[in-house]
Amino acid sequence: MLTNTINVSSWLMLNALAPSTLPESVTQQYKDQFVKWPEITPKVQMRHLFFALQALRNSIKSLLEFQFTHDHVQPLIELCMTIRLQTLGSLASQTGDAIIAIADRENWKTDVVGNESKTSLPDMYESVINEMLPQLKQILSHNGYPSETDLFAIDVYRQVTHNLFSGMITSIKECYDKLLGLTPAHSRPTHLRPNQSLNASSIDDSASISSANDDPQRAAIRIPLEVQQPSSRKFLISVCNMEYIINHSLPLICKRLSDNGVKFADVILEKTKIKLASIRQGFISKYLGIKQAPLISLVEAGNYEKLPEIDDVSFFTKELIMCIVFIQAELYQIAPQLMQQVISHIVEITTDKLLIKLNDKRIYGKNQVTQVVIDLTALEQTLKSYLSPLKKKEFSRKRAELMSRYDKEHFNNAMATFDHTMELAVQSLDTGNQEGFDALESSRV
Repeated sequence: MLTNTINVSSWLMLNALAPSTLPESVTQQYKDQFVKWPEITPKVQMRHLFFALQALRNSIKSLLEFQFTHDHVQPLIELCMTIRLQTLGSLASQTGDAIIAIADRENWKTDVVGNESKTSLPDMYESVINEMLPQLKQILSHNGYPSETDLFAIDVYRQVTHNLFSGMITSIKECYDKLLGLTPAHSRPTHLRPNQSLNASSIDDSASISSANDDPQRAAIRIPLEVQQPSSRKFLISVCNMEYIINHSLPLICKRLSDNGVKFADVILEKTKIKLASIRQGFISKYLGIKQAPLISLVEAGNYEKLPEIDDVSFFTKELIMCIVFIQAELYQIAPQLMQQVISHIVEITTDKLLIKLNDKRIYGKNQVTQVVIDLTALEQTLKSYLSPLKKKEFSRKRAELMSRYDKEHFNNAMATFDHTMELAVQSLDTGNQEGFDALESSRV
């Protein structure tokens, strides 16, 4: 009789606090006899769960002190475990939502901390997680509470708990999805949905200025704010923030989780580091896509039907070089650690397209042949810091095919003009040259 009364009482409490966690056998047995309580907000439910957990722990302790047997209070012990898991899930979900909401406070203003650029977002991210630590410690505590089990001592509970924390930490992805418009505004990860059941049973900003000036209609285009794509700069800042989070915030967060009762936090650290590194790489890919598109368009639009009026490098080649200079300046200002990797990739893709185009198109006239040799020489001279040895060989091989038909005087005059008019650009792209380094240094704020 007593055991049955306590058992039914535990079901009634569970129905009031977290009805979705009632065992299916119980709901089938009693069907519509349970009261359907009105829905409450997650924050209010969290308060109720914490209050119930504290009251339940005190009740179990008191009953055992009054000589109730372990069998008598077993339903309450199981209820306590269910409430702990449910509270843990709600805490992780609400913390994840708070992390996503940080997006509304991002201002994209960068500071340099130890030679690394970042905004205030990583600090806000750490603060949100720090705020939940006292509640987390209360849930995970089991010493001093009779018959309570360490959540990390049972494999299934440990796995559930680790998944909750991993999902909470990687909610920063949804924060950036919201910031950068990468997914629908209301998309949320499944593992953090509040109704989870836990039972113990861009606008292209790299196109050239001259191209915009040549096309007044393009210059007049106004895209509505709500459909504007994020700038490449925002993706670059996001890469820097993610690097800071991976290298600094994440180890600190996992240490604090460990200090507040989370066991095997190193497992969470390794799992989330892999996920965040993948997110960082995705931002780099987005940045590369934005920057490569106009360069590839330049190569595809370039032709040798109309040659420069004076002995000089082709206009599209000079514009190609200047676009890379602008990319380099942006990288050096925000993420200098990515400069070699990113520009080398962009140069590799762009020069691949150029060489494929030159190989597919037969060049007849002597002036055209000379112009191709001029352009290839200018590109190799300017981009030597970013060209791979294999690509340099391809340039040399293509030039060698044309050298027997080129005009040497025309070539020399054009290269002299190029060296004079593009001197600063060439210097800035020559990262092995001190003058080039100084030119870059002057661009960093």
